[in-house]
Amino acid sequence: MKRTKSETMELTLTRKLSILHPAHDLPPVLLLSDYTEMQPNPQAENFFTPDFQSHLLTFLSYLAFWQDVLEHCRSLDVRVTLIDHFQALFLQQLLYVSLVYLQYVHS
Repeated sequence: MKRTKSETMELTLTRKLSILHPAHDLPPVLLLSDYTEMQPNPQAENFFTPDFQSHLLTFLSYLAFWQDVLEHCRSLDVRVTLIDHFQALFLQQLLYVSLVYLQYVHS
């Protein structure tokens, strides 16, 4: 079944993230609270899974690469182009759209 662009966008924007710590690795302050009674959302992706951590590390390595290029590149044209692309690709097309969607859903 092929999805339309809007269906794909909605699936992407409605992903949920669970940050519940694994029961065997709770920080002491959480052990003393009612945190242990919280139940994970079955529809949410768990922050502590190896798969999610791998995706997060990949994303952070991309950001580190862009930062290194911006710091070490002597060409003003290249730096300006990188910043423009970062703004267009990440800030405008991903982050801003996600924030607007969240604001719409929670209002």
